[in-house]
Amino acid sequence: MSLYENSVILAPMVRIGTLPSRLLSLRYGADLVYTEEMIDFKMLKTRRVVNEMLNTVDFVMDDGTVAFRTCDAEKDRVIFQIGTCHAKRALKVAKMVEKDVAGIDINMGCPKTFSISGGMGAALLKQPDLVKEILTELTSNLSIPVTCKVRCLSTVEETVQFCKMAESTGIHALAIHGRTRDERPRHKCKHSYIQDVARELQIPVIANGGSSDIKKFSDIEKFRLACGASSVMVARAAEWNLSVFRKEGPLDKLELIKEYIKLAVDYDNHWTNTKYCIQQTLGSEVQTEQGTQLLASKSPEDIYTVYGMMDYYNSVHERHQLYLLKQQEVEERGYDTIKGLKVKVISDEATGRALSYESNYVYNRKVSHENQTPKMYLYSHMRRIHGNDKKKLPAFTCETDPESRRFRCTMIYSNVKYISNQWHKRKMWAEQAACVIYMKLNDLQVPGLELSEPTSASVTTSSTQLTLGDTELQVSVTYRDGDAVSYSTGQCFSSETADGQSPSAMETLCRHLLKQRLEEPEYDIISDSTGRITNSLLRHSGIEYINTHSYETRKEAVNAVCQLYLLVNKISSKSTHQQRAGGGEKRKADELLTSEMKSVKT
Repeated sequence: MSLYENSVILAPMVRIGTLPSRLLSLRYGADLVYTEEMIDFKMLKTRRVVNEMLNTVDFVMDDGTVAFRTCDAEKDRVIFQIGTCHAKRALKVAKMVEKDVAGIDINMGCPKTFSISGGMGAALLKQPDLVKEILTELTSNLSIPVTCKVRCLSTVEETVQFCKMAESTGIHALAIHGRTRDERPRHKCKHSYIQDVARELQIPVIANGGSSDIKKFSDIEKFRLACGASSVMVARAAEWNLSVFRKEGPLDKLELIKEYIKLAVDYDNHWTNTKYCIQQTLGSEVQTEQGTQLLASKSPEDIYTVYGMMDYYNSVHERHQLYLLKQQEVEERGYDTIKGLKVKVISDEATGRALSYESNYVYNRKVSHENQTPKMYLYSHMRRIHGNDKKKLPAFTCETDPESRRFRCTMIYSNVKYISNQWHKRKMWAEQAACVIYMKLNDLQVPGLELSEPTSASVTTSSTQLTLGDTELQVSVTYRDGDAVSYSTGQCFSSETADGQSPSAMETLCRHLLKQRLEEPEYDIISDSTGRITNSLLRHSGIEYINTHSYETRKEAVNAVCQLYLLVNKISSKSTHQQRAGGGEKRKADELLTSEMKSVKT
């Protein structure tokens, strides 16, 4: 016998048809359950993941969002509904889930704007040729049944003709909602349309649209007989009370909600979806004291507290945490703890020399580094050892994940690789992570990062006069253990160049950094309550350059602190801009300048 004969079915409903609702419907007596409509474009961005903790199969987006979750308990009775207007895309999605579901359904009945505007849902009722192409593509290439869900057209004749065309493609069943695209629940269901379709088709016809008259299980059979259909699909009546599928009669709503919450907790359903489904069950009762508390809930714990389910949540949560800890232990096998860092060491079998160190260390950009990032500190350290011999300095190679657009980095130094296995949102952060791995293993410390035990530093301050060309500047210099860490002045710098055409200080600095292939500086611009700039700061290579004079505009403040940097490092615009006009070098410098201006913080 067909899956679709003499069946009582949970209809596809957005936000309602998630895993807990589907499982509870099956428990109460539903024969089949449809997923909510899954848009083809969205599903094609997911990857299939076996979730051993929950015993589920998840289709997961790049950001970790679960688009679709299913399990063995429903595998033979769940129908996956696709929102599509393209045959090849529909087939790709169907192939993704073919081994995990009992059947595929194409949505041709949804009258909502988001579906119709994309050419999906009820929009397909006006495109019979496209419908035929989509259904034929699926029935010809899938090993599981294919169905479609439609609405009534303007006349009975048009409706029957459309449904017979769909039947000709080889589908296994057809569900029909007894209203047209423009009608809503307040309009009466067209039983006669469904009767004529059921009479003309040789495949099972599933009647839908009778929720206004369905309050208990026996009402479902009455609706089926009135429509002359093989089966019934229940939507709103199930949304209000999933126990409508119980032959013994519906349950008290509080009992139903508690059963639903248990499944939501067991399968880690997102709490906002759990809240929404409970609200639909409560209906007008959402105005009660308990309902008001639910509406005010802002976390899963809030919801479970309202219904006295915290003990159940805590027991399941503890079980999940224990599983995750065991998984972490398994993943960390083969890793040794060296100087506080979990590292996998790969060595040369002949010599025993380490060839690479791999770690899952994740760089936390929010950790205070005082004046320096790990990479700044490491380059400063390496230059004290090797000078400016670039061949001896660390080299970085980054791998990019094309789907998530994230980065992970390998740093190579003295023919040894220091590898950060974790994906980072920015290339810069991935490089910092690789630096930290090297630094931890070699007892190097960035002040504030606490890579190793902190040592006491000798800090001194002195005043000096700097001269570059015709410019003289009184500067306060701070030293830590003999190394200069900051230069500060209160002198006013003009933002205008002498001839009005020469490059600004910031432009000069950007071109210098590009030419020397040095990393970008960091800026901090501080203003008072009136918006006037009171302090401007530039950090580069572990050194701070500070101008305490006040300026009207951000541009003036940035140029002032850049001029300080140029004076301290004896960089003139003439040496940097001999080939200023034209060429790719200029374009790159312009891009860097634009990037720098965007990175300046107030």
